[in-house]
Amino acid sequence: MKPLNLKAIAVSVTLALAMTGCNSSSSNNSQDGSGIPFDPSDYVHINDPYLMSAQDDSIVVSWRTDAGSESKVLFGPKPGLYTNEAYGDSQRLGYQYHYHTTTIEGLTPGTTYYYRVITDNTTSEEFSFVAAPSEAKEGNLRFLVIGDHQYAEDDRIDRLVKGARYVLETEYPEEGVHAASLVLNNGDQVDRSTLQDYQDTHFGKMKYLSGELPFYTALGNHEYYQDPTASLYFAHFKYDHLDYQGIQPLPDHVEEYYAFKKGRVLFVMLNTEVKLNNMTGDEMVRQGQWVKELVETADQDDSIDWIFAVGHHPLRSELGQGDEEELVERVYTAELNKSEKFAMYIGAHTHNYARGTFRDHSGYHIISGGASFDEYWTKRSNTPWDYDSLVSHGSVNDYPDVSRTQQLHNFQLVDIDLETDEVVIQTWSTGNVVNPLPKPILMDEFRLNKSGILPDKPSVAVSTTQLDMEYDTLELSLSDYYSSSGAEMFSTEFVIGKPNPYTNKCEINTAELNVKRDIENIFGAESDADLEGIDRNKDQDISKLYIGTDHDFYVDYELPDGNYCAIGRYRDELQRWSAWSELHHSTFTTVMLNLSTSRRLSHFL
Repeated sequence: MKPLNLKAIAVSVTLALAMTGCNSSSSNNSQDGSGIPFDPSDYVHINDPYLMSAQDDSIVVSWRTDAGSESKVLFGPKPGLYTNEAYGDSQRLGYQYHYHTTTIEGLTPGTTYYYRVITDNTTSEEFSFVAAPSEAKEGNLRFLVIGDHQYAEDDRIDRLVKGARYVLETEYPEEGVHAASLVLNNGDQVDRSTLQDYQDTHFGKMKYLSGELPFYTALGNHEYYQDPTASLYFAHFKYDHLDYQGIQPLPDHVEEYYAFKKGRVLFVMLNTEVKLNNMTGDEMVRQGQWVKELVETADQDDSIDWIFAVGHHPLRSELGQGDEEELVERVYTAELNKSEKFAMYIGAHTHNYARGTFRDHSGYHIISGGASFDEYWTKRSNTPWDYDSLVSHGSVNDYPDVSRTQQLHNFQLVDIDLETDEVVIQTWSTGNVVNPLPKPILMDEFRLNKSGILPDKPSVAVSTTQLDMEYDTLELSLSDYYSSSGAEMFSTEFVIGKPNPYTNKCEINTAELNVKRDIENIFGAESDADLEGIDRNKDQDISKLYIGTDHDFYVDYELPDGNYCAIGRYRDELQRWSAWSELHHSTFTTVMLNLSTSRRLSHFL
């Protein structure tokens, strides 16, 4: 928390006195060391607690009351028996709005604790949490991602968060909600950034998880709407003690962006609201330098296996190009992509779901748009099934590095197998406002791992077919896909360029034509109720590229006279590229195309 807040002072002591009117701030060991049962009938029930900022041996608990300054937490390793108490501080943020923050310290990693919060004669129900996992390379680390949720006028967010809990409890019945270690929010936790918003929208809607899993938030544009300095955001969330290897933001920007380590994973929480908080150019550079230092340090840290980054603005938004933030691409993910440990950038702002990849890095970027003001394809076109109608809208772009964009409420469950170094990301949906679902359904699943087994290098063949007296069709085809890892094909990329006369290589960086395609391209929908969307690549053989005039979804492309070379490569479902197809006497396979006259050709976008 920033200086606006009183710092929470946590004291962990052994409780020996019965909690029947005793308000002593210190105590001794109980006679048998088992603690003293707590009688909730002596207290009035208050709002649910909220967990955040869990570290190796500590966790922060917060809650709201109408009155009172006492900020006490009773906790212990057995249900109903509390062997320790911790004290914090409170701040009065408004009328009948007292916000309490207490840090529990001295925790043992991986241990389950049961706790209640107390203010005077009021208490919460009993909740439990599991202390942060150790660095041991064993078991699984799981976490949830819940995006934009600034809409409180109906139950769409309640259904999403309840749905996340339902998935944890049904997929992992033995562990239940504690199958996950934390929850990431990627901004727009409120709408108008008022106290009522924080009470009803964020804390009120996250309560189905927030008493048992620690939350970590990022700044979004809505945190500034009626609070130009986001002062209420900083008053509610305590991240100023979090860092990785002592790498800190500038003092004036602590909690605007931060990083923390959980087990063997580094999480980088970015501030992409560079315009709303009047961030100067130097401050933008400093955040980029901070990311660079984090990545370089984590890359050399054997106790870090993966890096995940979170920011409010997306890298790519097919439904809303204006939602993108240039710094995310040019600075933040550019630095993150320098490490093979970087797994995924998680954005939001556009209220839908999207999944994309980085062209030359094995990580992913997604839009986790939560459940907010729904954004449908019909927002851009009255005929959302018509490709040309969609792409003619100035805010819509069918990006080759985005494989799907779907109009649905969504959350992610990320499962990291620490022993096999495999990451599985699942996207679950509760539908949307037009088509709500009674239970969440699995909409998408994708993976990463560190096996390093690449698909085999393909060869490329070129042939032409005359369609009429004026036009030919040029066909480029890759040899059959194969990977000894068993991973399935996901992408192909073709390049037509000029051969370098000195190296006899195909010039990729100055290519005349570059076509990258995935096995799916979900873009557009039949209606607002269509959760699946339309797959533009359905039944397409992406191992072949036709350049001509007689193919759907092609646009005209004029290839000038001259000699050309063509190369291609495969990518597997784990986002590992094969080598480019080879030349029989060099690194690349090069096929010369001698086109004697200019002809209008087409390529698939």
